[in-house]
Amino acid sequence: DNVDLAVAAMERADVAIVCGATTAAESEDRPSLLLDQSGFIGEVLARATIPTVLVAMTPGAVLLPFAANATAIVHTFLAGQETGHAIADVLLGRENPSGKLPVTIP
Repeated sequence: DNVDLAVAAMERADVAIVCGATTAAESEDRPSLLLDQSGFIGEVLARATIPTVLVAMTPGAVLLPFAANATAIVHTFLAGQETGHAIADVLLGRENPSGKLPVTIP
């Protein structure tokens, strides 16, 4: 998790995708509503000089204090075994990123 290396890699791209998730289990509560590695993700987004998409994969509500630094945000919610394909379809414009959730997310 080296911010300098991540930012250097982004400089060679037209658009960057930064992925973040939360670790969760049925047997315990999440320690916070932040993404795992939130500090790293926030720093990378703050230093981005190109359009940057944040893909957040969480089982529920999440806080994104760095949201203003992302060009766009895709938030997946329990996407299942086709998560990778679903995210790729949305990012490539093959699918409309809309849906209905069984919960309210602040």
